[in-house]
Amino acid sequence: MVNSGALDLDQPLTAYYPDFHDSSVTLRQLLTHTSGINPFIPNRDQLTADQLKTAINHITVTKNKKFHYTDINFLLLGFMLEKIYGQSLDQLFQEKIFERFGMSETSFGPVQEAVPTIKGVSDGLVHDPKAKVFGVHAGSAGLFSTIKDLEIFCQHYLQDDFAKKLWSNYGGPDKTRSIAWDLDGSWISHTGYTGPFIMINRKEQQAAIFLTNRTFEYDDRPLWIEKRRDIFEAIKKEMD
Repeated sequence: MVNSGALDLDQPLTAYYPDFHDSSVTLRQLLTHTSGINPFIPNRDQLTADQLKTAINHITVTKNKKFHYTDINFLLLGFMLEKIYGQSLDQLFQEKIFERFGMSETSFGPVQEAVPTIKGVSDGLVHDPKAKVFGVHAGSAGLFSTIKDLEIFCQHYLQDDFAKKLWSNYGGPDKTRSIAWDLDGSWISHTGYTGPFIMINRKEQQAAIFLTNRTFEYDDRPLWIEKRRDIFEAIKKEMD
């Protein structure tokens, strides 16, 4: 949509999604996590989907535009896409991506026989609390996939024209970012909270897929971030 001009990165979100309350927030800021959004929502886990969506549409926006990851940015982008197309995200992803790419093993949960993300929870259930509430309307979490499908996904990013410009810096001076991806030299990457990540290097025609349910036994996020960084570097060294 950006390549075709259907979306302008520097337009405010409200140009495409008028339900949001602050016209200062742009698509570029949402996609690079520089929106200044304070993600705190009082009594979040007690809210229905409609109440949670209303709270997000009126979320606090600060003047601090330095990089700060929050899933609220991608939830808002998901709401925007549903508004533009008049379809739910699962329908959009199926029609625009999965069917076109031939990804037959990727979908929102629940998915039978998927690896559980936490001990004692049935397989194929999303771990993220907001995504649990929003289901197929969550732009930030909730997809389940396989090595086979992720190989197909990465191959399209390595070869297709739509992805050519993703290895450019769309972020600010304090943090290089691609559109919705982290950017580190010749690599773009994206992580999931429960441990998985993919990393793609178009220049060298290389990609890596790492799948884990690191939250199964316990959730020590600072430790995982440290270990994930080590894994990233080990993969890059091996590729080199």
